[in-house]
Amino acid sequence: MKLVRIVAALLCACALSLALSGSAYAENPLGDIDFDGDVDYDDCRLLFDYVAGSGFLSIAQMRAADIDGDGGITPADCAQLLHYVTGVLSALPYVHRGRGRLAIISYPDKTEYTEGEKIDMTGFELQIVYSNGDILPVENYSYSGYSSTPGVKIIVVSYAGARVAFVVTVYPAQQ
Repeated sequence: MKLVRIVAALLCACALSLALSGSAYAENPLGDIDFDGDVDYDDCRLLFDYVAGSGFLSIAQMRAADIDGDGGITPADCAQLLHYVTGVLSALPYVHRGRGRLAIISYPDKTEYTEGEKIDMTGFELQIVYSNGDILPVENYSYSGYSSTPGVKIIVVSYAGARVAFVVTVYPAQQ
């Protein structure tokens, strides 16, 4: 009888835990990684720490951190969250007019550069994914944010008023 009570208590605790984690995610929007009701620099810090390998996110936090919805937590999620917090993007994920969203299909083949090199977008693929499942490849996009000075660069790709972002790194030239 005592074993039945212990098992019942454990099952209740598990059910309560699942209910609380599910309701926390349902009440918190995309990007609200700390579940405080605001998408702000604190959320950026948590996401950047996680991507850099120096932070931890729960499963519910990972769902809120997957900004671009690709199933992974990447520097692209960091870039979009930072752009949203700073006002560059007006929504997360940025929704393209016509009920679609701009999505990076593949990143450039080269994402690491040496000081003085020009950016190379070879391999970069972009598309609009519509809510009805239609997909429109995008070729005539523009991008900004790259300079050949050392540091991490957030590359903002724009098309028809929609924006997405990814990160490249420029290393100092060897002396």
